[in-house]
Amino acid sequence: SAEGELRVVPITDAIDRWTSREPGSRSGRILSVDLHDELARVVFDYDGGYIDLLTLAKIQDQWRILDKAFITLD
Repeated sequence: SAEGELRVVPITDAIDRWTSREPGSRSGRILSVDLHDELARVVFDYDGGYIDLLTLAKIQDQWRILDKAFITLD
């Protein structure tokens, strides 16, 4: 996409793309975690190619991703 362009992708399309990759073909590292009771925000550097911003909630004793946004790095 063009620089600075906002794209919205349906989650089902994103999941299809993610699950089509070879397992273990990517790596990354957690840059930060903000935890507030049963709500968390995680910033994740994915292969130096982009940064994920994830919001998670603890639902029935399991952490679930509520939303995901990312920015592509040059």
